[in-house]
Amino acid sequence: MTVFKLGVAGVMGVLIGVSSSMAQAIEWQTFDPSPYSQSVTDCDREAAHPDDPNKVVPGRTSREMNLDTAIRVCRADLAKDPNNPRIGYQLARSLTYAGKVTEALPFIERAAAQKYPQAMFVVGYLYLEGSYASPKNPCRAAQLIRESAIYGRLAGLLGYPSYVLNGRFAGCGLQVDAQELRGGGSEMKGSDMNDKRVSRRDVLQTAAVAGLAPLIAAAPAEANLPRPGGERGYARGPHGQVHYHDNQGASAMPLLLLHQAPMSHRQFDAVYGPLKQRGVRAIGIDMPGFGMSDPTPFVPKVADWASSIAAVLDHLRIRQADVLGHHTGALLATEVALQYPARVRRVILNGPFPITESERAMFLADLQKTEIDFEYRADGTHLSESFVKRSKFYGPDADPKHITRIQVEKFMGYGPFWYGHNAAYRYDHASTLKLLKHPTLILTNTGDMAYPMAQRARQMRPDMAYVELQGGNVDIVDQATEPWSDAVKAFVA
Repeated sequence: MTVFKLGVAGVMGVLIGVSSSMAQAIEWQTFDPSPYSQSVTDCDREAAHPDDPNKVVPGRTSREMNLDTAIRVCRADLAKDPNNPRIGYQLARSLTYAGKVTEALPFIERAAAQKYPQAMFVVGYLYLEGSYASPKNPCRAAQLIRESAIYGRLAGLLGYPSYVLNGRFAGCGLQVDAQELRGGGSEMKGSDMNDKRVSRRDVLQTAAVAGLAPLIAAAPAEANLPRPGGERGYARGPHGQVHYHDNQGASAMPLLLLHQAPMSHRQFDAVYGPLKQRGVRAIGIDMPGFGMSDPTPFVPKVADWASSIAAVLDHLRIRQADVLGHHTGALLATEVALQYPARVRRVILNGPFPITESERAMFLADLQKTEIDFEYRADGTHLSESFVKRSKFYGPDADPKHITRIQVEKFMGYGPFWYGHNAAYRYDHASTLKLLKHPTLILTNTGDMAYPMAQRARQMRPDMAYVELQGGNVDIVDQATEPWSDAVKAFVA
């Protein structure tokens, strides 16, 4: 177990934004749950956060939650115990994931006003990042995150100094003596670290330099995420080896899973098991240059990848399959169906992308700056910055192990990671959508950045089936595992 040490004077100097003499005067606060019922409720079972220091059950990650059930039982339990901040926070959490952040904010603000540490940090983070379409208010965020730190929430203790040093609260009237970030060595009490000791240097290097503060609280000790069941293998494709994962489900009609860029077949790790339980044989394929598949020897177009997907079908002796693609994978699924129509039965487009020419120019200009000209730095800060940027897409419930895996996928491929979005942004999905003749499902979620494109595709092809999940974002496969699997199974059944 890692042992930390914390110098209180320095960190408190950042927390209260004043000099060392005043920092010495502040008192750490501890949330007292005793005035509120600690009996386990259905809301706790369905919606407790795994990292909430005041939870009364182990908790569920967002992808383990059934949002409709969680909202229903939390409403009922809060009606019975309306002053319990734990239940109020858990209702707000469920509503937020369901894309109902406007409805959620009064509940989480009330829990924060009751000094519930988890609520103070989370609503502060929502206001800071504007996650889930919440209103941005960095000065209100500063107040809430600071107070969560004073009440011992570890994410606040690490996050607040990081945000201050990175200028996230600029213009909020904070006056911080940078000298207070160095030296010291007394003991901090009242945090959710269970009497561990944390050194200020370790805290600030972790939070301020790496910028990972909101995401590292109370992570489990295991080094990696669990491996999904099934078998992995390689097919010989036109550009080299093509890597795949087969969950070995029992269905007669396999389902190919094509990932977004810049990821790999592991995007679907959370659903290989649920799909198998539903009788679906799911086969995730690493697109050329991503995951463990060999790259094309040239800058590829989406159309260039289709033959590699057919090679996996040949290798596994599959005559026909259903094909699902997410974001970039949806474009490839379209192309596979057009190039190999007899080998595809049904198509699921989880995030179609029919953009206009002006949008294409905007996306390509951004690609040049953020991916093609990506700067690899000797001190490794390009990795931490990429981590923080990607975690914001997920939201405040991001599991640091999950984001780490995504970052490894981004940089591990045998081809440049920008190949994926370059191919996607140059692909004319507005034209090829019109050519699809297979039974097709447009699958989307309201929090996805590509949601407006799904609406556009729906207008273009009203004959296609349509399913809309609530909330989430680009990681909907992880955030709504069961509803997503249900929607897929219903279409391919």
